[in-house]
Amino acid sequence: MDEIIARVARAIANLARLRILGALACVPEKAPTVLAGELDMGRNVVSSHLRILTAAGLLQRRRSGAWAYCIAASPYSDDTLSGALSTWLRQVLCDPTRTQEDCRVRELCNLSEPEAERVLRELLFEAATAFTNVRRLQLLRLLTERGELTVEAITEKLNMSEHA
Repeated sequence: MDEIIARVARAIANLARLRILGALACVPEKAPTVLAGELDMGRNVVSSHLRILTAAGLLQRRRSGAWAYCIAASPYSDDTLSGALSTWLRQVLCDPTRTQEDCRVRELCNLSEPEAERVLRELLFEAATAFTNVRRLQLLRLLTERGELTVEAITEKLNMSEHA
């Protein structure tokens, strides 16, 4: 399970991918070429990021003839990590103003909508990077289960050096 969490976190721990998710959040679907133009990114770069997001289960891709379309929805159900995270990210990225009100994210107060979107992506990026490493996930889980622990207890439980 930790590997799945780390893979999904790595997918969203990238500001360009968060911009792409934000551009897809409020629309039914978009073509990668349209996304590249709107985000002022190269088509190959956008396609590469879309592959990573699709592999993590955060996007779906649909082909129609020569065209491909991206949909900000997971192919998995909402009771899976990818499905639940995809739904949550779509809601958060679609309306930063509502996110500020519902989640009380103080960093978004009194910002214009474009600035709120940028700050929100940065906050999501910072949060996601905390979960990109399996060892950090194990450490967080151990501290959640056991509360305060000494360095010696942590190193013994996780079979790691004190330096790590």
